Parts: sequence; C-alpha cells; structure tokens
Amino acid sequence: SKATVSVLNWTPPHTHKLEPAAMRSLALLAAVGTAAACTASSDAAYTCMQSLHSGTIVVHWKLSADETAVSFAAESTAGGYVALGFGTRMADSTGAIITQDSTPALHDVVGHQAPTVATSDSVGYTELSQTEDGGKTFMKFTRPTDGLTLSQVSMITAYHSSSGSLTYHSGSGRSSFSLPLNAVPPTPTPPTPPPTPPPTPPPTPPPTPRPPTPPPTPQPPTPPPTPPPTPAPLTPVPTPTPVSTNAPSTQTPAPSGTSPGAAGCAQSTLQSGVSYACELEMGGGGVMHFGGVVAGRGRDVALAIGGTDTYTLAWAEQVGAMAPASALVVDASACCPDVRRVRITGKSGAAITNDNTALPGIKDVAVTTVNGQRVLSFRIAEAQTS
Repeated sequence: SKATVSVLNWTPPHTHKLEPAAMRSLALLAAVGTAAACTASSDAAYTCMQSLHSGTIVVHWKLSADETAVSFAAESTAGGYVALGFGTRMADSTGAIITQDSTPALHDVVGHQAPTVATSDSVGYTELSQTEDGGKTFMKFTRPTDGLTLSQVSMITAYHSSSGSLTYHSGSGRSSFSLPLNAVPPTPTPPTPPPTPPPTPPPTPPPTPRPPTPPPTPQPPTPPPTPPPTPAPLTPVPTPTPVSTNAPSTQTPAPSGTSPGAAGCAQSTLQSGVSYACELEMGGGGVMHFGGVVAGRGRDVALAIGGTDTYTLAWAEQVGAMAPASALVVDASACCPDVRRVRITGKSGAAITNDNTALPGIKDVAVTTVNGQRVLSFRIAEAQTS
C-alpha cells in the first residue's frame, strides 16, 4: 500500500511506535521565525514552500486573505507513511494528520503512543485528500488558524522509508520546525533594461577618386648581346697504346667523325669489349665514353663510374630543370652493381619511381665492372641519335 501523509503534533522518543519517518507525501517548511520572507512555492496555488530532510518532504502553504484559514499541500518521496502535526513535540500534540494505505485521516495523539484510532473530531479540517503522481505522494488539507501564532507556528513531522503502517520512524526521519504562515516571498528584482545603443554616426563619404596614373613611357628594346668569339678547335689527345683484356673481341668500329684525334674529342681510355672513340668528363666522378652513329645500330655509350655511390644518368625534358625526366640509376654496390629505369617527377624521394617503360630508345642496358670501376653501357637506337 502507498505511504500515508499525516499531520502529527508530537516528538516520538526512541521507544514509541508511531514515527515521523513515513511522511511520504508531505514537504514541511523550515523554521523561519516571525513574519519574514519565504521561498516562493513552485505550485501556483500556494504562496510559500519549505524543504525538509534533504528534499524528501516539501510543504507548500497559503494563508487566506482574511487570515482565518491556512491551506497545506505536502509532497513526499518517502517510501512509507508520512505524519505531520502541530506542536513542539509528540507529548504536547493534540492531534495529527496521518496518511496510511493511501487514506489520510485525523488521529488523536496521547503522549508517545501511536495514535491507532482515527478521531471523529475534525477540528475544522477540510478538503483532506491524497493523490499519487510521478513517484510522489501529494496530501492536501485546510484548517482554521484558531490557536495558531501566524508569525511562527511550531510543527513536527515523521516518516518511514518503506513501511506504510504506523511503526518506529526510519533513522533520522523525524524533525521539529516552525513556519511563518503570514510570510510572503520577496519581490523579484525587475530585469535590468538593456543599455541604450549609441547613436549611429553618419556614414563617412567615400574619398574623392584620384585621376589614373598615366602608363610609363615605353623604353627602347635592349639590343641582343654580342656573341663571344668562337674558340679555336681543341688539340686532339694522342691515341693511347691499346691494353689487352679478357673481354671478347666484339668491338664496334669507330664511326666517321669520332675517331681518335677528331676536333673537340678526347681519346677514350676505356678498355672493354667495345671500342669507343671519345670520352667526356661528367659530374660526380663519371666519364662518358662514346663513338659515332653506326648505320643500322645507333650509338654505343659507356659511363665509367668511380666509387660505390648510387649514380643517376637522366634525360631532362626541360633545359636546366631536374624534373620531369627519365633516368638510368646505378645502385650503390661494392660487389654486384645493378641498374634500373626510373621516372622523376619532382625533387623528393617519393617523386622518383621505377618505370621499366622509361627511355624506350635506350637499348642493351647493362652494368659491369672493369678494372675495379662500374661501367654502365647502353646503346642509343639510331632513330634517337639526333
């Protein structure tokens, strides 16, 4: 059964059985003293309210205009009975409203004994009712103000956390307090009006446009620089004495115009299976060896590389730019050099990717070791030798 809301007028000792711990639907007002301000009720039908037992019980009240009657509404979240009385302790009380089994009733109180019998004397109590809503018990009643000091009415309460029958209240489930029945809530402070916005200044007129600046007087074109004089042809380097090697004798004859001693051409010193006519110093410790174009074959080229670092021979697609380009890369190796074709699209490592389709006009690519040097050899197809 639901807990009962009661109005009790006693202070139960540790031995009595009717305890204020069952006040399941009653909220009581804390002692406020003589007529003073109170907390405004959250229920529009009442004037003030007071919370007790950490909000387990909340009492709302309203004094009639002629101050002859006062109406109470008590809401409670306790799990058992609830009792509310008028007085300073149980022994001094003459009656109580106790709600049990969802039925509120007026009871006589004799000393510290539980008021087990409902009295027939209503003492002017009217509109006594109890409802349940949203897990809360609501008990309402109205009584006359006869014998009450409106500025400070002494009251007591008790509740039980689970039992709906009158029994000893739970732990600290009892209290005494006083209510200022004639108190009124403080007048709320009117909201502060927003500050008056400053006057809007008149718009600033746009600046007077300036006349356009005349275009600069065109300058006469700069004459092209005088080309430097053509240098005298290079003195040919004498042909070195051939050195025998164990390579097979598949030498390619030097094409016309690139034989040893030709103008601007240093005699190749590379001793390998192919005879090259000329050599040219390259950056990074490399020496390019090459011959002329042979009809039906193209041009044989060899790059002798010093050291063991990675060496890249690139064909740039734009003059003076590193990328884009296609290249042959001889990987760093002290014993077993290898070569791969790559595509270069930028300056970062991620922009260099292997591409076996790069440089389709470069044929017979290989890396060998000759006299302790890595030699990258390849053939430029005849159609690519211009």
